[in-house]
Amino acid sequence: MLKDTIKAIRMINRVGNRELSLKLHYTQPYISQIENGTRKITPEVLEGYSSEFNIPVYKILEISNDQDINNYDYKELLMEILIYYMSKREEELGEPSKVMKKINNKFTQK
Repeated sequence: MLKDTIKAIRMINRVGNRELSLKLHYTQPYISQIENGTRKITPEVLEGYSSEFNIPVYKILEISNDQDINNYDYKELLMEILIYYMSKREEELGEPSKVMKKINNKFTQK
């Protein structure tokens, strides 16, 4: 679900919803309502998350629309988003990071 994905992205980046609300120029309750699912996310807010956390809108939607999203637990969702960020970092460095090596080892051990 989109609300879980955007909340996970915010949490991975260690940004509180108050801090995010100030950066995106929305109220804290509004951001909380979006992340809790009591308000629908608007394209403008989604673009704000995209810009603030440097993750393309299409990738946010791709993660949240994954066929198996309903089978994810929150840790798996966080892991998928973290893997996205780490793979982007690898592209910049040109080599696998230590974190990605650990993640790959963990998944190959299963």
